[in-house]
Amino acid sequence: MAPRSSRPARRRTSGLTAPNATTFTIELDEPDHLFLDKMALMFAAVVPAERARALGDDFTDHPLGSGPFLLREWRRGERIVLARNPRYRRPDRPYLDGIVESAGVNGELAWLMFLSKELDVSGIPPADFPLVMRDPAATGTLVKGPTLVTSYLGLNCQMPPLDDRRVRQALNYAVNKQDVIALLNGRGIPAKRLVPPGMPGYTNDLAGYPFDPERARALLREAGQGDGFTIELWTQGSDLDLKIGQKVQHDLGEVGVTLEIKQVAWSAFLEAIRQPKTVPVFDLAWSADFPDPSNFLETLFQSSRSDANNHSFYANPAFDRLLARASDTADQDARNTLYREAERLLVDDAPVIFLYHPISYVMLHPRVHGYTIHALLPSRYTDVWLDPEPVASR
Repeated sequence: MAPRSSRPARRRTSGLTAPNATTFTIELDEPDHLFLDKMALMFAAVVPAERARALGDDFTDHPLGSGPFLLREWRRGERIVLARNPRYRRPDRPYLDGIVESAGVNGELAWLMFLSKELDVSGIPPADFPLVMRDPAATGTLVKGPTLVTSYLGLNCQMPPLDDRRVRQALNYAVNKQDVIALLNGRGIPAKRLVPPGMPGYTNDLAGYPFDPERARALLREAGQGDGFTIELWTQGSDLDLKIGQKVQHDLGEVGVTLEIKQVAWSAFLEAIRQPKTVPVFDLAWSADFPDPSNFLETLFQSSRSDANNHSFYANPAFDRLLARASDTADQDARNTLYREAERLLVDDAPVIFLYHPISYVMLHPRVHGYTIHALLPSRYTDVWLDPEPVASR
């Protein structure tokens, strides 16, 4: 009888195989043009099965990866300490020996720590932003960049009078998006459509809904709502959420619509917007998981997703057919054309009030170099380097 191997028996999951230590094979039941994008998601990494089984629920505290840094220390709610990965695929990277990232620090405190040189990188609190922008160089090095994010107010298409497209269009025309951007200290781009600028296939060929209160009033009269109506906005209640909600409340009031603001905790908010005919208007934002228009159009508004992310309960068969055609099309340019056609339908149907696409602003200590803002991913520190510390004279 041959001796038994001490290695655990190899397990096979349908469609997944690991023929050797460096190869992982995935077999798909049907073509998926976004498969590589999905595999690049941060939570889709391949990890050693034996280590995951051995650690169980503790695996989160002992993550594995092939990136430029290793987790050296993690004090929950306090800080994360990363160290240079000596086995990183590029022997000349990263430049930094390590990174210490504070956790549980609000924006105002982080800014004070930055000003006292306790932090090298910080966001800029809204109250300080105008002063910093008058002379950024006096404080540090300013870095900014777009984001693949769209902020909007969802409109429940099943709840009267929002089940009338003309009413939804009127609400879009009634909101002055430039005033909303002013509330952000200019840190945003008015949204004319759902898919944000910078997304592959994006074009600036939609006018969206410019501020036009007269057009809003005309549409409301046409829809039989000339005398106005009262509707409720559910919000999670951050300072910015409330300011934007109050701004929209004012604008809608100018066209005869009374908007009542209801502050709700996140867990209750998330549960409620998933229920049909429950929440008339709600504030949300969507950040891209991967750089493809489908991640906005399909994920948020395909009619079959009303039990997931389609919180507006929007349904348009023509829109769904265009999404299906795009999903079955391999050529990226052709897919983008179909998605743009679908988005035109979506904008015309107005299942949301399009608000803005945020712009990220970060301030760096002058000794920091090579830091960039990524539109999709968290900032990477692979190419970041610091000026050497001056040698103290004796």
